[in-house]
Amino acid sequence: MRNADVVAAVMEISYCCAARVSDVLALMRDQERPEGIYIKQGKTGKEQIKGWTDRLHRAVELAKSVQETKSMTRIVANKKGQSIPYDTFRNYWNKANKKAVLENPDLKVDFTFHDIKAKAITDWTGDKKQFSGHKTDSQVAVYDRKTEVVKTHE
Repeated sequence: MRNADVVAAVMEISYCCAARVSDVLALMRDQERPEGIYIKQGKTGKEQIKGWTDRLHRAVELAKSVQETKSMTRIVANKKGQSIPYDTFRNYWNKANKKAVLENPDLKVDFTFHDIKAKAITDWTGDKKQFSGHKTDSQVAVYDRKTEVVKTHE
């Protein structure tokens, strides 16, 4: 198992689904459905099936392919085929960031994993409240970081 591949897979799944890291790390194989991945958000309890795209399929397949001991129950798993604790994943994340900066000195890695969910919501062009699973516009506004373009006086 290459930790960098695990980080890449978890990042991609998070972005595709606008999901928190804890929700991605908790994904079980029985959450895979023909129409997408069933996710019940740990924080809000919101239940959604995030529809399959080629990108999401590739991310899920990457997560499963890098498992040294193939888990029959987990999508993301450690070397023993068990869940990856959040603290362990945070260490993988920090090492991947340090390596990225060492290999690319001009690279700015000044974001948190949680910013990936915000990026996904910001980039979404459809109904952001539905996509994010948030109940209110004010919740969406916290994550939607796109700068609004407003008209000026003529």
